[in-house]
Amino acid sequence: SGAGYLLPRVVPLGGRVAAGPDLIEALLPQPPLGVLLSLAGLDAFVCRPPWLDVPVAVSHEAGS
Repeated sequence: SGAGYLLPRVVPLGGRVAAGPDLIEALLPQPPLGVLLSLAGLDAFVCRPPWLDVPVAVSHEAGS
């Protein structure tokens, strides 16, 4: 499938970001095709962008 189809189903709009002194946390809504992210091991991860002094933790809200 093309990016125009997959992008809104894997990376939905919205979410929350909380910046603390040691970590930036991004909590995203559960995407419709979240199982694909889980299978790829990308449903939650921590990265360290070189332009930030703290790591960024990305996760998704619990599904219903």
